Amino acid sequence: MRFSQMDKETLTETIRQLEREEQLAREHGLESQAAIFKQKRHLARSYLIDPATIALKQWYAVEEETRRFFVDSLNGVMAWGNWEGTDETVAIPLARLKK
Repeated sequence: MRFSQMDKETLTETIRQLEREEQLAREHGLESQAAIFKQKRHLARSYLIDPATIALKQWYAVEEETRRFFVDSLNGVMAWGNWEGTDETVAIPLARLKK
């Protein structure tokens, strides 16, 4: 089932499962597999965020990053913009943005 089709309870349980899988992958030295679970977890968490709470044309701190992210636009559960010090437009999951 797609994240977009899940209710809040199912998403929450899926996030917990992805955290467990990420931890297990790290314990076994499977860093690339752990990174995949982490990205899936960020996406799943993004479906729990109301995009209306994200202000456009603002800088945001980002989980696990020292650089800030400028949110130019939103598309679904992704924030589009650029990292501080770059002009390249990229997308990151809403869940990574810190208020």
